[in-house]
Amino acid sequence: GADVIFSMDADLSHNFDYAKDFIKKIKEGNDVVIGSRYIKGGGTNWPTSRKIISGGANTLARTILGVPAKDLTSGYRCYKASILKKALKNEFISTSYSFLEEMIYYCYKEGAKIGEVPIFFKDRTSGQSKLRKIEIAKFPFTLLRLRFYKY
Repeated sequence: GADVIFSMDADLSHNFDYAKDFIKKIKEGNDVVIGSRYIKGGGTNWPTSRKIISGGANTLARTILGVPAKDLTSGYRCYKASILKKALKNEFISTSYSFLEEMIYYCYKEGAKIGEVPIFFKDRTSGQSKLRKIEIAKFPFTLLRLRFYKY
């Protein structure tokens, strides 16, 4: 089997050229590496309104879940297979995008050391986001349920 597993957006918003940086962080002892838009060197080409929404979601997730990372909503990640296997033994409650926060939370609870590498997130050039307003509304409740009722 694989030693590491990458996840990334299928719409090519994530640049695979960063993979070498993820592997370097794994070799430095991290179990999970997140491609972060919110650390020095990272960024996006989003309008201000989207930056505010995303930043707020990250702050909320970090505060509620207690996971020490700046970009919990990034889907660009590299996991050591060993920690991913442990995390996947949990019963997941998320049915949409909050799966990202749930996965990183379970990895953290299983003892994962989490690192981040700066990435520039290039917004999709075609198509539309599948994120619905109901999912945004459910997001804080999913986080609270994970933190206080699930683990």
